[in-house]
Amino acid sequence: IPYTLLAFHPDFLLSDLPPTPREYAYRCLHEAKRAGLKNVHLGNVHLLW
Repeated sequence: IPYTLLAFHPDFLLSDLPPTPREYAYRCLHEAKRAGLKNVHLGNVHLLW
């Protein structure tokens, strides 16, 4: 089963929330793979800062 971690970018009603930091996204990707998930990907990578 594919598992995609999406980067968040604040827009419209959620503009008070911060975007996903690049380090955090890659740390989550690493931890998901370490937990045994095999088909894990990052989505919306262009939104990472």
